[in-house]
Order: sequence, then structure tokens, then C-alpha cells
Amino acid sequence: MHYFGDTANVIPFAEVRLPHVGAIDFVLVRHKPMKPEIDDFVMVEFQSDSTTRTGELVRGIKDFLDGVDITEKTYRFGMNTYDTIKRSMTQLLNKGIVYEKWGIKGYWVIQEYLYANLLNRYGFKTDGYSPGDSTRFALYDLFPEDGRLRLKPTRMISTSVDEVFQAMKHNPHLPDKQRFVDTLTTKLRAQLRLTID
Repeated sequence: MHYFGDTANVIPFAEVRLPHVGAIDFVLVRHKPMKPEIDDFVMVEFQSDSTTRTGELVRGIKDFLDGVDITEKTYRFGMNTYDTIKRSMTQLLNKGIVYEKWGIKGYWVIQEYLYANLLNRYGFKTDGYSPGDSTRFALYDLFPEDGRLRLKPTRMISTSVDEVFQAMKHNPHLPDKQRFVDTLTTKLRAQLRLTID
């Protein structure tokens, strides 16, 4: 709706390969009425947070379903947001470059939490939308409704490949070189001590 204005003559195609770049989650194609001719298309990527040690989570669910008292057990799993962010940044750049070269738009549907993480890690912009930007963040959040969590759109933010690159380049959390050298020196001393002994 945001891109086309309505859904007339729009068909989604899932997991469309983009050679040398990867797969696009969905390509929404608007075609001429009753004809296999493309009027326009838009790319849509869904990025959710990932977990670490997912096997432990699955084991916990199976134990619960089997009637095991899971309050007496420990299942070590958690969110792996940093891995999600690392993979997202590569895709934002690689796919964003293609979108800009082709003059098309790409939507990234992500939770406010993940966008806040991008903001914190790289200094992404807090707001702002420009119809000319190729990369668009369609942000959503989870809200309780009727005893369930529902996905609700919250806002749109857009950016360019240059802005993504600048955010990465000027990352406010870049490590201090001297602290890294100090760490290496400590490791080197320990290694040489083991070798000499």
C-alpha cells in the first residue's frame, strides 16, 4: 500500500534470486491488467532477530510438550542480535547498491528494537523519510491485543547506501587501537612464557 497505493494487479514472488547478491525475500510485481507485462516492482526484505543455541530452545519446548517440569531445568539460549545486525549490514549495502543502480525501491521490514540497535551501534538516523531514497525501513513493533502480541506498523524511515556506509565508517563504537595492542601484548607474554617454560 505504501509503495503502490493499492494492491490491484500486484502479485508477490518469494525468494527471488538476485545473481551475485543473494535472494530477495519478496518481490511485489504490479502488472498490466490481465497481461503478463510488468508495470513496476518493489523489493521487500523481512529481518527478524535471531537466536543463539536454538537447539536448547527446541529441547525446552519438546520437554514442556512431553510434560517435563521445565522449572527444574536450565536451557541456555538467547537472542543473537549482533549476528543479525552483522548480516543485515552486508545485505543493506549489497542490495541497496543494486536498488540505487536500477532506480528501484527496497523495503526492510524490521522491529523497532532492531532499528534501535542499528541506531545505537552505527548512528543511523532517528527519523526522516525521503521518497527519493532507495532503502526504506518499514518499522513495526509488538503490541498486546486480546491476549496475543500483534505486529503493528510504527513508522517509515529511509536512507541511501552512502548514509549506511557513512554510519558504518563513523561507527561511534570503533575499538581503541592501543587497548587492542595491550590485549595482544598480554597474550604474547603468556604464550612466550609457556614456550620458554
